[in-house]
Amino acid sequence: MTVIAATSLFSAPQDDVGVDLCFIIDRSGSSTDNNILPGKFLDRWELKLQFLSELVNSFNVAPSATRVGAVVFSEQANLLFALNTYSDVISVKDAIGAIPKIGATKNTDFGFQTVKEQCFSAENGDRPNAPNLAVFVSDGLPCRSDRRNIAIREVEALQNEGVSVVMLAVQ
Repeated sequence: MTVIAATSLFSAPQDDVGVDLCFIIDRSGSSTDNNILPGKFLDRWELKLQFLSELVNSFNVAPSATRVGAVVFSEQANLLFALNTYSDVISVKDAIGAIPKIGATKNTDFGFQTVKEQCFSAENGDRPNAPNLAVFVSDGLPCRSDRRNIAIREVEALQNEGVSVVMLAVQ
């Protein structure tokens, strides 16, 4: 797996403060299922963690550069680690690699809401002079169709607060 120009997804400001980056990681049942292709066995969960780990390599992670936080969601959402928890790439990669698989229903809107309320907050390391970037990684739409519009409203609320949102699907 290769991550190409991850930092080109978002332009850092001229003062090189980096970005405040928060991952929104789907760990619902469908996202942790295995995917069998002809001649290959792919564990979606492992692929997702490997991708995130490689993506982190694209950033200069440090307290005065890029800060990384993570929210995981399935039925519920939790701030796994805040923007001010880790101060180097290796620590962030170790934390990502240690995220356990859960498998449950999917409430995508809870993930976005938790990012807005907890990850991008001053007490958890969000800086007013650093742009906010949310990277959402899932396998697709929310399981329950009645929650899709709620999830869209939560993404729009994040964007209205100036957060750039990138969405990626792992199949």
